[in-house]
Amino acid sequence: MVIVTSNNTPVYNGVALNNFTLTSGAIDLNSNTLTVNGNATFTAGAVSGGNVNVAGATSTTIFGSVTIGGNVTCSGTAVTYTNPTINGKVSSTTSNAAINGGIFNDSARITKTGTTDQNMNGNATFNGPLSLRINSTGRMWIKGGVTFNGVTSIYNAGQDNFILDSVSANNYNSDLHLTIAGNTNGDIQIGFAAPTLIKGDVYVNSISGTGDIWFATGISSSVTLEAGKKLFVGSNGFNSGNLRLQRFIQAGATSQNLTLTGTANLLMGPSSSFGGIVNFASPQIMLSGTTFADSATITKTGATFNTGLGNNVFNGVAIINKSGTGFLNTNGNNTFNGR
Repeated sequence: MVIVTSNNTPVYNGVALNNFTLTSGAIDLNSNTLTVNGNATFTAGAVSGGNVNVAGATSTTIFGSVTIGGNVTCSGTAVTYTNPTINGKVSSTTSNAAINGGIFNDSARITKTGTTDQNMNGNATFNGPLSLRINSTGRMWIKGGVTFNGVTSIYNAGQDNFILDSVSANNYNSDLHLTIAGNTNGDIQIGFAAPTLIKGDVYVNSISGTGDIWFATGISSSVTLEAGKKLFVGSNGFNSGNLRLQRFIQAGATSQNLTLTGTANLLMGPSSSFGGIVNFASPQIMLSGTTFADSATITKTGATFNTGLGNNVFNGVAIINKSGTGFLNTNGNNTFNGR
């Protein structure tokens, strides 16, 4: 079915279609689900009165500047979101997925399962809960300009980078859940290119693999955790890989507590700072240029030898413990101003 334009709104009768194109105009789904078993292109116009399901195993779906009132479900080879307004829930599991603008007013779950690397523009607004997930080897790079207004979950079970802001900063206005779960290197990177503010609590998880959760990757960037917010280890734990808190700035004086397990490594600095009391424990710890404004209790629990770069400042009471067999070397040039 192809709708080029429509002076009178056509009404859908519920019959599954091989392919579908809406160039402009509108279609009323009449309380049905528009089911497409092949390719679907929504260039512009409006879809109202029901849901959309693109269900083919090799389907390609393109959403342009279209308004869709109901829920959207996509499977197949690829889905591209380029400035749609979707008022219902979104669920897509495809080999490739691209976000190049759009407004998503309800929950969205977007999963990439293929091996092709993807770079996308971002510039979208998610007003409900969001799950972005990589399940295979292909990387996903988002240039930035994304506004996350709902609780956001970023999950990388692949073997390559998941970079959320490779060119410009995003807006993180709610809680952020970050999980690495690949068998090898599968990173999540936030604050890659520009100073970034996170306005919610941050939950970090590492289930398996040797990947990193990495804040402020670029040397000209930084990540600031808004005053009153906290950094937590999530419900899945953090038992392998690296948690890199470089150029990480905690605004305010809220206490921070982290306990990493297994073989995980907690790296702090350079140019990081914590405004509140901290109590950090990890099998591996590297201190490489972090300022602690209040008391700091830091405990290394593992057997691996760790050497940081030093240049740390402790303005409160500093308690540095070692309960494992591996040594902890701060490498000098530290300043202890507390008792």
